[in-house]
Amino acid sequence: MSIQGRALALLALVALTLSLVGVASADPPSRSFVPASPASGRFCADFDVLVTPVINKEYAITFSSGATIITGRFGAQLTNLANEKTIEVNASGPVFVSADGATITLRGNSLLFGEAGFFGPGSPPTLQLVSGVVTISFSSEGITGVSKTGKVRDLCAELA
Repeated sequence: MSIQGRALALLALVALTLSLVGVASADPPSRSFVPASPASGRFCADFDVLVTPVINKEYAITFSSGATIITGRFGAQLTNLANEKTIEVNASGPVFVSADGATITLRGNSLLFGEAGFFGPGSPPTLQLVSGVVTISFSSEGITGVSKTGKVRDLCAELA
């Protein structure tokens, strides 16, 4: 091998070693339990709903960059407080939060609920199970956009 070839090989080895040192020195991700509490409100136009966690085994994995993944099992019981009708849903996600917190992406089964205006100015009350992808965008003023792809299940209609 020529001197020039050896120099290139040595340079490549040094570059590889330095890149591995950078990976090895990164902080490991942290894992923490995500608590869930019951919530109630006017999530449907005609009646109040109680959302009660019945399975909560979700954990957040937060990386040194600030990005977070929430994964695990989550199930909720939804109760129409006017007629006591209940249904249960599996909303296990997962959820991906961008490092800057400006975007949350929900995949799989995701429970969306909020009173009028929660998902942005003028948004209607919402109680849906989305099987697919939901992207929620934020700014300093709050939620700036919500997009949904996949099957959207109207849980208000089921509870009416």
